[in-house]
Amino acid sequence: MRRPRVADRRKRFYVYVIRDPRLGNRNCPRYVGKGQRGRAFEHTRRTSHNIVLARMIAKCRRLGLEPPLKIVAWFKTEQEAFLHEIKLIARYGRLSRRAGTGTLYNLTNGGDGVSGFTLTNQQRSKHRKAIRRFRSSEQGKLAAQAHAKRLRALFADPKFKKRYIESRADPAFRKRMAAAIKRREADKEWRKRRAAMLRQRHADPAYRKRLAASLRRRNSDPVFLEMLRKAIKIRQATPQYRKRHAEATSKVMRAKWRDPVWRAQRVKERLKLVATQKFRKRLKAAIRRREADPEFRRRRAEGARRRVFTPEYRRRMAEVARAQSANPKSRKQHRDGIRRREADPKFRKRRNAAVRRLRKDPEWRERLMAGIRRRDARLRAQKKGAA
Repeated sequence: MRRPRVADRRKRFYVYVIRDPRLGNRNCPRYVGKGQRGRAFEHTRRTSHNIVLARMIAKCRRLGLEPPLKIVAWFKTEQEAFLHEIKLIARYGRLSRRAGTGTLYNLTNGGDGVSGFTLTNQQRSKHRKAIRRFRSSEQGKLAAQAHAKRLRALFADPKFKKRYIESRADPAFRKRMAAAIKRREADKEWRKRRAAMLRQRHADPAYRKRLAASLRRRNSDPVFLEMLRKAIKIRQATPQYRKRHAEATSKVMRAKWRDPVWRAQRVKERLKLVATQKFRKRLKAAIRRREADPEFRRRRAEGARRRVFTPEYRRRMAEVARAQSANPKSRKQHRDGIRRREADPKFRKRRNAAVRRLRKDPEWRERLMAGIRRRDARLRAQKKGAA
């Protein structure tokens, strides 16, 4: 059953009636309810909480009949829907010893829904403890294994996988998920619990082994890699994301690089990784793919131009250059790198082509002449001060 559609989006709540299609019952109403979204179809899609109604639906299906369900009215507020539900239950009457001789299987007179109900902190704490006890029990572990097996079977179906991916690509869904994630991340208690849970998980060697195997399977899937590249490209095309990402990354990395222990460990890991032939091959392939993308080259050029003209960036680069020049080992590595590069005919060919392109660019020539004029003015001022 699909979610009910309504012309006026402001009317979220509705009242529905389920009827009995069996011969002799003359399609009489058996249940009146109030709901929103797909609430009305939960009675027919899965076992109803109302045992008598559930038995009636099961008997109809054994006869090859489907109980008709009709939404009789839409309302903007929940209170209006409750009032209409009470009115219809009173009109048809309830089939019970106390309530009289009506036709409905409703257990109450209506108006007693639980939508909008919020748990207290004490109730939430009790629920969390009960869930943890169940998950740590043998029955909970078996239920988790069965659930994982069902999910694997579902995602093995290409049609289901495609529908799932398309549903996640819906902008309205992404907006709702982003709002929910922001609310959750703003909760300090939740972040603390998540950090403790992740530490406990990663302390288990079996979990780490399963996670590594899962990541290897996913990263070897060409379909997943292509989808990931497309998603990254779409996300990086938005200026707001690029700005937020750059600010957050620079803040985190600056804090990390200030730590001498982390810095030494990072350099050691990087050197060990670069020494492997497999990593260098993957890195070269990734660089070639990126360089073949005109959009990436354009963004990189724009970013470089913006960065070069900021005084803060020029000051940091001057400090780095001075530190490297004062280090004999760094100077030697720099000279060796230049010699190796100059001995490569392909590099010289690429460099000459790039220089030719630059010389044809009037904007670049203008910037070059402005730089030369600034340098000459600075030299003249220095000579004048020395004299």
